[in-house]
Amino acid sequence: MYELDKKDLRIMYELDLNAKQTIKQISKKVRLSPEVTNYRIKRLEDEKIILGYYTLINVYSLGYELYRVYLGLGTISEEKKKEFLDYLTKLRQVGQIAITGGEYDLIVGIIEKDNISFNKLVEEILANFGSFIRKKEISVITELSQYNKKFLNISEEKSGNHEFYFNPLKKNLKLDSIDYKLLYFLSNNARKNSTEIEKEIKVTRKTVVNRINNLVKKGAIVGFRPVFNRELLNLTYFRILFKLQSERGDLANFLNYFKNNSLVTYSSKCMGSWELEIELAVKSTKEAYDFVSEIKGKNNAIRDAVIIPVLQDLKYQFSF
Repeated sequence: MYELDKKDLRIMYELDLNAKQTIKQISKKVRLSPEVTNYRIKRLEDEKIILGYYTLINVYSLGYELYRVYLGLGTISEEKKKEFLDYLTKLRQVGQIAITGGEYDLIVGIIEKDNISFNKLVEEILANFGSFIRKKEISVITELSQYNKKFLNISEEKSGNHEFYFNPLKKNLKLDSIDYKLLYFLSNNARKNSTEIEKEIKVTRKTVVNRINNLVKKGAIVGFRPVFNRELLNLTYFRILFKLQSERGDLANFLNYFKNNSLVTYSSKCMGSWELEIELAVKSTKEAYDFVSEIKGKNNAIRDAVIIPVLQDLKYQFSF
């Protein structure tokens, strides 16, 4: 197994902040030559520590609402389960699929233009596979933040906290066909350079650079991030679902705590089955349970918390 050193971690930290950075930009920050920095990134990719790069697209800005469906499966054969997962993976509206343990077996992220369209899609899913579903919960995600993986930061020069905020107020931005082609291409190719993109979508390099910068400025693109192989980093992921008392208390304090906690990779405010959802990246199951116990001990606004181990992410990006 490849052993990561401090320079590897620092490179991963910089990529996690902004995977669109050039080799030259990263090399200055990690104090290595561009040639060595490029070699190390290629090695991290070859060793499958970095599995790819994707673009954080603000689905709200494109006129979509974001839903999360928690499914508990009944008796189902492995063949039928594979058929169900293949079916979900091919749905354009489905951008996130996590195989989980505990109370639920699947967590599915869905985008749709409105509640009527979402309900129609859920009915279609149930019509095809409802006989295998024993439990279903739905939340509407009203606010979403991802955080950089702070455990990668080994520098004492800065705190290392960064929030990728999906602004729900950025609604229905005016984008044209070139913008959508860029979003489609960048969605799972975030580190592609402008020359490569130019050849793919048949516009000039200058247009590519200006359009990407404009999409970031408008809030359609929230950031560019790598996908790390958590097994090779000895990490286990957990989703924590919180139900709050009718008197919610100060949600801002919750979210600020999550933002600054080194274990939390994202948080979301919800309507429906749950009021808050977060994801933890931890070294052990005990660490996740200790985290929840500490949170519950500090705040009496929490009525219930469900801890769900994430076993595998099958899909983590939406298509446009």
